[in-house]
Amino acid sequence: MNTLTKKQAEVLKTIETYISKTSQSPTIFELKKELGVSSTRTITQYLETLEKKGFIARIKGKSRNIKLLDPTNDIHGETITLPVVGAAACGSLNVYAEESFNEFVQIAQSILGEQKQNEVIVIRALGLSMQDAGIEDGDLVLVELMDEVEEGDIIAAVIDGMAVIKKISFTKDAVILDPVTSIGSYKQIIMKKDFKVLGKVLHTIKAKPQEDIEIIPEKPQITGMI
Repeated sequence: MNTLTKKQAEVLKTIETYISKTSQSPTIFELKKELGVSSTRTITQYLETLEKKGFIARIKGKSRNIKLLDPTNDIHGETITLPVVGAAACGSLNVYAEESFNEFVQIAQSILGEQKQNEVIVIRALGLSMQDAGIEDGDLVLVELMDEVEEGDIIAAVIDGMAVIKKISFTKDAVILDPVTSIGSYKQIIMKKDFKVLGKVLHTIKAKPQEDIEIIPEKPQITGMI
């Protein structure tokens, strides 16, 4: 599944809205006007990126040449766009839990199952301490927001303002957050029951090699999460 930056998601939404209202795709000049940019090359660059990521196709020889695609190939054709709210460490406590909405991911509605869109957040995993649980550095992790989790759940939590992803277990007096990996020297975190659980990991979207370079300047991204 491919992710979009905030600006790429805005361009895609503008195209979808235009097609919905007019039953035809916008021209480059119409998109330029709708988005309030000064350069047609800027629009072309965004279209090239959206096409490469599988969100649109362009038909040669036509001015209204944009066709919307479903990059997830979901059999029901229903997708939703969620913001990547930040990042969580899969290693030491070194990623601050701060809000950031500079990246978006489009996923199949079926992945959420019975969960509602506002009950799920997306965070980016950093580090390798959870790789044997299928969560590797750079992966996107869907987390169902909840306060209560069970023994053995893979969870996202905030500890002293730092965000982490770990496997949780309980003793009579403590909570233990364990790494799940066969390499490295990652240590478990042991504490009293006075920390915040964000929720339970539902699904992992594997990271892809960074083949796309965003040419158009944007605001610097901030690592963190709610």
